Amino acid sequence: MSRGIDLDKWLDTISGDIDKWEAKHGRTFMDDMWKNERGAWEGWFDRHKRVMEFVRTLTSGLAALASTIVLWKVW
Repeated sequence: MSRGIDLDKWLDTISGDIDKWEAKHGRTFMDDMWKNERGAWEGWFDRHKRVMEFVRTLTSGLAALASTIVLWKVW
């Protein structure tokens, strides 16, 4: 059990170091790796993550509602 706690502590430390580095340099840690591979759409989605989370939640809710209606009509 302690191995998992140690791993969590280590990951928290690494994550904190990455956050400090990003704040110092003003860019993301792996920015150079994805610079040429990402298009305009992916860049927009990266900048609007909260919007995409809301859209995903909304569409999941609509899918659940639609499947409930179909199940009710079929049964």
